[in-house]
Order: sequence, then structure tokens, then C-alpha cells
Amino acid sequence: MFNSDILYLQRLLSAEGYYKGRLDGINGPLTAAAKLEHEQATLNGAIHYGDHSTGNEHYIRLLLIPAQILARQYLSNLDKAGLTGRIISSTRTYAEQDILWQQGRSLPGAIVTNAMGGQSMHNFGLAWDVGIFSKGEYVSTGTKYDEAAEAGMIPGLIWGGNFRKFKDRPHYQVKIDIPVNKIREHFEAGTLEDQLLPCWKYI
Repeated sequence: MFNSDILYLQRLLSAEGYYKGRLDGINGPLTAAAKLEHEQATLNGAIHYGDHSTGNEHYIRLLLIPAQILARQYLSNLDKAGLTGRIISSTRTYAEQDILWQQGRSLPGAIVTNAMGGQSMHNFGLAWDVGIFSKGEYVSTGTKYDEAAEAGMIPGLIWGGNFRKFKDRPHYQVKIDIPVNKIREHFEAGTLEDQLLPCWKYI
């Protein structure tokens, strides 16, 4: 779990209240203990809110716990509606986000994001992207994503299909009532936990 960027990992675990040490980028015993707490909370969430396929669990595990719970409820709603949804992306480091931003600009491919590192809810463990599958085949466009949003939406979620400037139908994020630049400030300072408390009212 983000062992290549320990400072980022510490900030993420601090947002859950598990890491209480200094943000120093050192993979010491406090970081290891915080990771274990996160993993135990993830297991508890799977028991109470539904365990999903291995691929989904990989990406769910990278989210903050409030986002994990909402993602599990969302996927369960898709299952009930007869839709096959798989999480194909969740939490990304700033460096990973920058590489994605370069796609369609300095790197090959189509533009898929307007957010650089530190500007996306994915960077704070609060967002995921879902792929919809029909008869085992990935559906890249069409009404299936609108159907998934209608079937899966629950209080506490924001759907990227409702974004004004950049429609992002596979995208879902936790509703939090502070702008992304403030989220970044709290995340980097290790003080995001208090800002996330209102998110729990949806769970």
C-alpha cells in the first residue's frame, strides 16, 4: 500500500486517525502499526458491508474507510440491479495523478483528466472509477453508466456524470463540503481527519 511513497502513505493514514506520528516519510513502527489498523478496518468493512470480487477489493483497500463503506454499498446496489460494475481505479499518489494528466498532452492517448497531482479527489482516498461490463465485455460508452448511477447512488456520493465542465461518468467521490484546495492543505498537514467527520453521517 503505497510503500514507494511513505510520506503520502502517512498522510493517508493520518486522515483516518491511525497514524499519529510525525510526517517524516520514514517507514517505521508507527507507520506499520497504522497500516495494520487500516487493514483491520477494511476487513471489518467487508464483513459488515459486503465483500466483493478480488479486483474490486484491491482498489477498495486503497480508499479511506468512509469511502470504502460507500463503495461497498454502491457495488451492492449495482448487483441488486443486475449490473456488473468493477472498480478500475481508486486512490492515486500525486505522482500517479501527474502521469495520468500528461496523457493526451505530453504522453500518448486521449485526455482523461483535467486534474494534476493534488487537485483530484483520487489523491486523498475519497474517489473511485467504475467500469461497467456487459456479457463479460467492458462497456466504454453508452447509457449503462447512467443506469449504474441511478441504481448505485446513495447519500454521501457525488457522481462525475453531473460535473458541469468535465463529464466523468465512471467517477464517484465522497461528498465533502470543502473545496479541493482546502482538502489538500489538510491532507498535507495531517489534519484531514476532522474535516472528514461529517462524511460519517451518510454511513
